[in-house]
Amino acid sequence: MPGLRATFAVRLPKALYWSTAPIASLVVVAGCVAAPTVGTPSSSPAVLASPVASPSPVASPLATPAAAATVNPSGAAATPALSPATVDVSPAQVQVGAVTLSMSLEPARHMLAQTAVMTSDPDPAHQPSAGDPPPNSTALVLDGLLSLSNNLDPSQPAPADQPQAMIRHINLQVRANDGGSPVPYLSISMDLLIDGHPVASGLPVKPMVAADSTTPQLYYGNNLKLTQRGTYQVFIRLQPTAMLGKDQPQAAQFNVVVR
Repeated sequence: MPGLRATFAVRLPKALYWSTAPIASLVVVAGCVAAPTVGTPSSSPAVLASPVASPSPVASPLATPAAAATVNPSGAAATPALSPATVDVSPAQVQVGAVTLSMSLEPARHMLAQTAVMTSDPDPAHQPSAGDPPPNSTALVLDGLLSLSNNLDPSQPAPADQPQAMIRHINLQVRANDGGSPVPYLSISMDLLIDGHPVASGLPVKPMVAADSTTPQLYYGNNLKLTQRGTYQVFIRLQPTAMLGKDQPQAAQFNVVVR
């Protein structure tokens, strides 16, 4: 029995050593693997813990002043305003039989039937107020209002000149060679060409008077749309009357230069 105990006492420590060695090795390896997670925090918790938001990949206008300087919110500098067109009419007068014609192109007018001036609108909502834009100049049409073209809204300012749209008012004076008085009751039309190319044909020109004139005088007029700047040829055609004779009068030609 004493020999058995001695042998067991010697073998027991060796058995414990070999049985516990793998466990100790696993602990050491686990500690080596787990050690980096303790010393170096993960990238995900760092993003969540950061109080400063990650910068956006989109460039800020403040960070790129050169690009921001090219932006023009109004566009005014890129498209300069067009200066108002100037109009010259020649010759000053053209004689056709017993009458003499003279023509001028004025700012566009609102054309209104003469009978409409005799009636007033009692509704206060339709009366002009201090903040309303100034009304356009008005021409009182004696006959043929519905046949006129390019009429204006009296409550709105006249449209500004555009590269392909410039509206002017025709003022055609027809006076008798004997005495120089205006000739009424004429039927007149107008043909318009630019550099020989037709623009308008048979445009009616009707009798009217300027409402804002201190001494209203009869003239024949209409609003005319000029499609571009250049040299126009205007042919005024009068229909035969008792005063002009039974034969067709010759057309009166005017040259209009728009700059």
